[in-house]
Amino acid sequence: MDIGHLLDAIPLEIRGFVIASVAVLACFVLFQGLRNIKRPVKAVSNRVSSKRDRAKAREAALADGFMVEDVERDLPDFSSKGSRMMKRGFCADYYYPERILSGANWTLYCRPGEIADDLPFGRVFRLAKGLPSGQLTRAIAEIANDLGTPGAFFEIEARDNFLHFFWDESDGRDGVARIKSYFDTLKSIP
Repeated sequence: MDIGHLLDAIPLEIRGFVIASVAVLACFVLFQGLRNIKRPVKAVSNRVSSKRDRAKAREAALADGFMVEDVERDLPDFSSKGSRMMKRGFCADYYYPERILSGANWTLYCRPGEIADDLPFGRVFRLAKGLPSGQLTRAIAEIANDLGTPGAFFEIEARDNFLHFFWDESDGRDGVARIKSYFDTLKSIP
């Protein structure tokens, strides 16, 4: 059976519809075939991985009850080793909407190139208001030791009985779990 006989068998009123339907079906099949072709795997850059980690971190943070927003802040410039250079940039502010007992306002800064007493290289504690208890200063020192030498941006700020965690979201869900454990440690210390 040739196409001419097939077209003669189709009533003239619906020939255009049949031809258009066959064309759409052929395009759909072609599109699906092209979509399923395996492409060679390319190396994934750090930037793509970091976007994925940030998305996972935000998803986990929201599930844990954190409030998250992007803020502009002074960030250490990790591009020059041992440098004290700072640059203005954006980072994430993870804030847990539960009050802490301590009334002191303080910040645990990430400052590569600076050395502070009793804290690992690159971590600096600054008090803004109030007097932290000995138990609180020990807990902050333990957290600073847990963070280790800065390889990524991470700071903690206690302000008006709330904790803020500023970071680059590079650790994804693991980083959020670490932040939650820091919050749980610090919230009940006067």
